[in-house]
Amino acid sequence: MGTAADAEWLRWVNKKFGKVAGKEKEISLEEFKSALQVKESFFAERFFALFDSDGSGSLSREELLGSLRQLLHGNSTEKLRFLFQVYDVDGERRKMRSVGVFWDKFGIWSSLSIRLWLG
Repeated sequence: MGTAADAEWLRWVNKKFGKVAGKEKEISLEEFKSALQVKESFFAERFFALFDSDGSGSLSREELLGSLRQLLHGNSTEKLRFLFQVYDVDGERRKMRSVGVFWDKFGIWSSLSIRLWLG
């Protein structure tokens, strides 16, 4: 997406959030999954957990839009860090097994970025 398309998409997400959240101003995991209309809930649950920066069990508009902006406008290392966190379900940051996965999927540069981040 280009910058204009990104901005338009974020406006759409903001509007959709308002409809889902209503007066509550925050959405639950179930509301998040319903809004996404996902069949496989693993990714919805992981994104929700990562976006819920205060650990409250709900997403505020600020948490959601801030996380999405970071994904849209972050550098390659930040995006890889997020991808790693999606799959790091237990939070253990297993170095060797995960580095091997990223090595095969993304090539040497990405693997080195992950290795340095895990360092």
